[in-house]
Amino acid sequence: MVAEWKKIETPPSPPIEERITVEELMKMSPGFELMKLDESLPYYIAVLRPLKFLIMGSTETL
Repeated sequence: MVAEWKKIETPPSPPIEERITVEELMKMSPGFELMKLDESLPYYIAVLRPLKFLIMGSTETL
């Protein structure tokens, strides 16, 4: 799960140049897909899951 401030002015919060968008998060997270996104507050919460995971030595696709 990732919680990140939206790239909009919201006092008090981190500077905009230090924030990432959902699109930037997904580019930084190869091998993961977005399962759920909540943008109802000045920040967003993204739930990611791996596209593949390891089970007893073999790679399975979700």
